Amino acid sequence: MRPYYPIRVYDDSINKQLVSHISAKAAGKYMYGWRSNSKDKNDHGHWHVFLCSHDSSQMKQIHDLTSEIQQTNNELYGLWTYLQRHYIGNKKLHRVYINGYTYGTDGYLHRDDPFFKDEGPSSPYAETLILYLNEEWDANWGGETSIFTDQKEIQRSILPKFGRLLIFDGQKLHASRPLSRCCGVLRRVLVFKTLSTEVGNE
Repeated sequence: MRPYYPIRVYDDSINKQLVSHISAKAAGKYMYGWRSNSKDKNDHGHWHVFLCSHDSSQMKQIHDLTSEIQQTNNELYGLWTYLQRHYIGNKKLHRVYINGYTYGTDGYLHRDDPFFKDEGPSSPYAETLILYLNEEWDANWGGETSIFTDQKEIQRSILPKFGRLLIFDGQKLHASRPLSRCCGVLRRVLVFKTLSTEVGNE
């Protein structure tokens, strides 16, 4: 069995003004219907903005989008290189996007890029970085990111505090937990999907 990346959480270590600016530029661009688990017929989708991604024909291949965001989005490129330098090392950027949830748009258990895990021991490791974008969050609103063991027991649950950075192995089961009815805002997260040929490539 291949090892997993450890779960790591960092607070107050990212330039929050830069994060807010990246988030603001995505306003008005959200599309509804993206599903976290395309194989689950009960997953009705959530709000989503692609900031940079491969087309569907390249999704199962290892490409690095770093040069593309360098040319198209200086702020996002600056944040990505900061994350590489301080937290994850020289990994390939596979996808980057913002997800949005409101009350009634639930998250469902899934693994990121599961087709890599299915290819066996030689497939790349998919590490996921989640940066929480809501400048205010009430714990009564719910919306935690929960990470599960392979036996579907909760291993860790993380509240979406502004500027908090969660890094974990995207091939572990995880989900955005439902929002309570008293939550009247769009829960937003900036997600970087990375690939590497080994655990600990930092």
